[in-house]
Amino acid sequence: MRGVVRDAVGLADAVRGASQWRRALSECGAVRGTAAIRGALTAALDTIDPEEDAWRHAAACLAEPGVLLGLALLLLPGVEPAGNGGLEPLADGAVLAPALPPRDGADAWGPRAMNVAGLAVGAGRVHLEVREDPDGVQVEVAHAGGGPVRLAVALPEPDDRAVRVVYVDWLRQDETSGPFPLELRAGDEPRVVFGRTAPRDTPWTRELPALLPEGIRRAGMRLDVAGLDAPARAELQGLDAALAALLDVPVEVVESRAGEPFAGVRLRLEPDSWRQERNAIVSATERFVLRPPGPGEGR
Repeated sequence: MRGVVRDAVGLADAVRGASQWRRALSECGAVRGTAAIRGALTAALDTIDPEEDAWRHAAACLAEPGVLLGLALLLLPGVEPAGNGGLEPLADGAVLAPALPPRDGADAWGPRAMNVAGLAVGAGRVHLEVREDPDGVQVEVAHAGGGPVRLAVALPEPDDRAVRVVYVDWLRQDETSGPFPLELRAGDEPRVVFGRTAPRDTPWTRELPALLPEGIRRAGMRLDVAGLDAPARAELQGLDAALAALLDVPVEVVESRAGEPFAGVRLRLEPDSWRQERNAIVSATERFVLRPPGPGEGR
């Protein structure tokens, strides 16, 4: 495997300036069902808005170095791990979708940054830095050797802020969604993708109950997708099975059975906010499963 990120043992050193990473690992408590969490939620990590959940999940896998490395690569530089669990040279034109560094609990609004050096892309290598401050989020890519490099950057968004305007090398872009293509050659100045952020409405509570509500334990959950189009429903495929596996309760996707008596919990996903709602459901499930067990709870 090329690049600085070589194994789970060297991860903290590879991610420079990441005292938050070390703190997240040291504060991680005992975990239930790590293998099940890995299988059910790895595919959803890049869709979870609260990046702290993603880092907490990776930290929870500290006892499984192979799993930890794979999750770390999804977070920084933001790529799928290779078949051997490592990071092979990326193809020319690769899309990087890094997560934001975890926030420092002592200074939640202070600047935070992480970087990885010597990332092989095509015939060249780059240094990648991800940064957030109160003004916005930034990904900087610098050529670090070898031949020309083509790649694209998808900007991460904090849970509580939305990217309103994007600049590439300080030229305003017409869209904010990205990914934004970059080309780098030896001697070029670093390329910068910056997203100016503003507070977003977050109507979903992040408070968790001590135990699953009685209705969920007895009858499970229904995810109502009646108002969603076919592409949205396709993106939600597998969510019911993942939730059922993690919570050990029945979960099904339904199309508006509003008149049918149901003793469990029904969650209706709205057309204009279903992604945020889906992310909130995944986030709450992950945090519930990873929380320290209550008195008398098993693992």
